[in-house]
Amino acid sequence: MHPKTALITAFVIGAVLLPSTGICFGDAAVSLITSRQSVNLKVKVARTPEEWSRGLERVESLAENEALLYLFPRETIFVFSTRDVGFPIDAIFLDKTGHVASIKENVHGDRYHASPSPHLAVLQTRAGFCEKNKVEKGNLIFSEDLNLKPREHASDLEEVAAAARKLLEKSARARPRDPDAQLELAMFHSGRKDYLEAEKAYRKSLDIKPDARAVVGLGDALAGQGKAQEARDQFHKAVELDPLHLPAYTRLVRMLSVANTTAKAVEMLEEAVGAHPDFHGLRLHLARVYISIGDLDAAQKILAPSLDDPAGGPDARRVLGDVHLRRGEMEKAAECYMEFLTEYPSAPHAAELRTFILVHKVKVEQSRASRKKDR
Repeated sequence: MHPKTALITAFVIGAVLLPSTGICFGDAAVSLITSRQSVNLKVKVARTPEEWSRGLERVESLAENEALLYLFPRETIFVFSTRDVGFPIDAIFLDKTGHVASIKENVHGDRYHASPSPHLAVLQTRAGFCEKNKVEKGNLIFSEDLNLKPREHASDLEEVAAAARKLLEKSARARPRDPDAQLELAMFHSGRKDYLEAEKAYRKSLDIKPDARAVVGLGDALAGQGKAQEARDQFHKAVELDPLHLPAYTRLVRMLSVANTTAKAVEMLEEAVGAHPDFHGLRLHLARVYISIGDLDAAQKILAPSLDDPAGGPDARRVLGDVHLRRGEMEKAAECYMEFLTEYPSAPHAAELRTFILVHKVKVEQSRASRKKDR
């Protein structure tokens, strides 16, 4: 049996650990490409259960250009502990394309941590690395020394998954009033698509402390069980709890669209933008919904306030490019995509955007040259 998504824990029960003689950071070199720079790192690669288990144990510190890279055979939920790590760290989770999918900063203390979704690799650096280098979702990790791709024939990791579950359950029992302990367990169950157990853990977390993340997670767990209306109620509750929690809006819009009630999604987002006009994420989301229903003028209008704002401008340019694309205005679309890639050169789908820019900018230049010649 080879499930599409497994879980790897940094503590492998029953594994024979090799003697630790320290870590040599030089197995491979990786480059983290952010929107403004390329940061080079010397990494130690952890490929086996023994190496995953050992992690950063007995490492006194990390230099700015050193990191530990956990490389897995396929995308997986990763659970690790900082109990035996003597210093705080940043954890950068990578998807199967080598892009940053999520980040946990300044992780430390006697506790377990679970990745929020399945990942192919995890890069651990010293704390402060992500803040200093402006690391964010969508950045690209590149290495000529490593194949950051899932293997076609990965070994069965169900036994390790069972061990990870026991560890997270033990942590939750040891800290019954810590909502994060319950949340980590809930995220593990969600990643395994065990939605009934995820629902139980999310509810326990919410009994301790109301939190929009946990409410959205509970909604996801209910949706996974086919309880669409209950899930929708939870997403609405998350919006009430935190009006700026974008994932709640995303789920609501998706559910309303599936139910052919896009008009309600538009109304909800318009109301949210009116209440929070400076929240660019809501504007972009509303613009995308307008594009999906063909109201391109409304999409362009709602994007206008964000275009010149440093915080939301690049993303707004990206969506405005889609507006021009739908209108058949290829040159304008290419120019918008170029401005977006200037700020985010390693964004997801950057290669496709560059191809589009190359093709259509060349066509535009050829057309201009032809017109000049005709004159």
